[in-house]
Amino acid sequence: MTEKIYSMICYLGFGVLILLAVTCTKNPVAPQDTETLIRNYVDSGAIPSLAACIIKNDQIVWQYAYGSANREEGRSVSDETVYILASISKTVTGAAVMQLVERGLIYLDADISDYLPFQVRHPQYPDIIITTRMVLSHRSGLGWPASPESSFYVTYFNDSAPPFYPWIKEFMLPDGSDYNPSIWRPTAPGERYWYSNFGQCRIKTDIW
Repeated sequence: MTEKIYSMICYLGFGVLILLAVTCTKNPVAPQDTETLIRNYVDSGAIPSLAACIIKNDQIVWQYAYGSANREEGRSVSDETVYILASISKTVTGAAVMQLVERGLIYLDADISDYLPFQVRHPQYPDIIITTRMVLSHRSGLGWPASPESSFYVTYFNDSAPPFYPWIKEFMLPDGSDYNPSIWRPTAPGERYWYSNFGQCRIKTDIW
């Protein structure tokens, strides 16, 4: 089951990249051509469906959804269909952070605690600051919780999940009510790469 989920994520990501390549060129194609591209890609059997939109000046100027939301039930996808975005959201988060960097609102090598309502330190290396760059590049010392029973792996229906803050503080800090020490790896911040979904969640706390 896990392999199928990751396969779907990869295919969806590839579809998004194709869409971006078409719509972000100097001479973008007409919306009808983009819709044809989406239909052809879905019909080829690569993915069950694809939904996309373009936002300009905070307004949706184009949107399109095509394919099947549930093949067994014969239900078509729509602009209300909920997708599992998974690590595709890291691309959005990274782009948002770099826009703030360009505006001088965030500095990549500043202490990430400067942008959060609480101080963050690796419990085993409390004297080393954790920077925005470290978090974005998965080198902060944060990893995945080792225990499958961790509250980090709890799933929620649609928008019923609790807000990142204050949950993230209670989960990450040693004195937190939901603290899980296994998220911290035994290496100093900046020393080693540890893929961390949790690190990206922490970035989102401040931006979103």
